[in-house]
Amino acid sequence: MTVLAAAAARAERVRRESARIDPGMALLSALMLVPFVLGWLVGAVWTVVAIAWAAVAEGFRSGARRPTVEGPPS
Repeated sequence: MTVLAAAAARAERVRRESARIDPGMALLSALMLVPFVLGWLVGAVWTVVAIAWAAVAEGFRSGARRPTVEGPPS
C-alpha cells in the first residue's frame, strides 16, 4: 500500500465517520464548551488565589514572630 492509498483510505474512513455524527449532539457539545472552559478557568484562578492567600498568611505569621529592629545598626 502506497502512502497515497493509505491517505485515501483514512480520508474515506473520516468521511464515513463524519456522516454518522448527530447534529444535535454536535451542537450541544459545542454549547457546553463555553461553560466547561469557564469552569476550568474559575477553578484555576481559585487555586492560584487560595495558594497566594495561604502564602501571604504564612509570611505574615512568620514576620510577626520576628523581633523588630529599632534604630540603625551600631
